[in-house]
Amino acid sequence: MSERCPCGLEAGYDACCGRYHRGALAPTAEALMRSRYSAFVREQWEYLAATMVAPFGGPVKGRTWVGLTVHDATANEVEFTARWLEGDRELSMRERSGFEQRDGRWLYARGDAEVIARKVGRNEPCPCGSGKKLKACHG
Repeated sequence: MSERCPCGLEAGYDACCGRYHRGALAPTAEALMRSRYSAFVREQWEYLAATMVAPFGGPVKGRTWVGLTVHDATANEVEFTARWLEGDRELSMRERSGFEQRDGRWLYARGDAEVIARKVGRNEPCPCGSGKKLKACHG
C-alpha cells in the first residue's frame, strides 16, 4: 500500500488523489479540492495549473503542509482549512472555494480566503499530528 494520502482521507495516496494526479477525472468538486491540496503538498505545479479556470500564479515553495479539514461541501463549493508551517509559525487558511465543471472536468474557479498565523513553541505538540514536540518533528 502506498503512503497515506495528504488530503486526510484514509486511503493510500495511489488509490486516492494519486489517481487524479495521473489523469483520472475527479468526480466531485470536493475530490478536486482534496487532490489540489495533495498537489500543493507534493509540489505538482502542472496539475494545479491544469485544474484552474484562471492562469496559475506559480509555485508556492517553502511550506510544510500539516493538515486539511473539510468543513462543508456542496455540488460546486467547498469550505476547508489548510494548515502549514513556516519556521515557528503555524498558518491556517480557511477558504470557501468555487468550482466549475467544463467538458466533464471540475476546475477551481475562485476562493475567498482568510489566513491566520500563530507562533508555535518548540516544546508544543507539532501541528502535523505526529504526537512529537515541534522541535523533534518539523522544528
